[in-house]
Amino acid sequence: MGKFAPIANDLADIPLCLNDAVVRGFDGALNIKDRHRSLQLTVLNNTPYTLRYSGVYFDSGTSYYDPCAVILPGKGCTSFVASKQGAILTGVTGGTKYKIVGSNNLSLYIGFCNPLVRLLFDFDSAS
Repeated sequence: MGKFAPIANDLADIPLCLNDAVVRGFDGALNIKDRHRSLQLTVLNNTPYTLRYSGVYFDSGTSYYDPCAVILPGKGCTSFVASKQGAILTGVTGGTKYKIVGSNNLSLYIGFCNPLVRLLFDFDSAS
């Protein structure tokens, strides 16, 4: 086993080196302010029911900071979604779902959209 130890060590370092190279390729993108498109989602629960997080769907983008598992009546929760690291010509679009605890199988669906396309069609009215 002693003669294979150097080879095993070399092989063990390969994924780490590849992972480091990929992370370096997106330096700065780990901070939400450096993402091309992002949204702050704030849910205020002004109902008498508890809201229980039950899922998220993305057409494009990813969760940057996950929502609260439970939002009590009279409370709120903030989460963040953003374009994916290294994404080209995409924004963030999708929706999240909360189960209304104590209701007869009702859910609250919240959609969000911050696409890149809007930027392409924002024209200055003076031009």
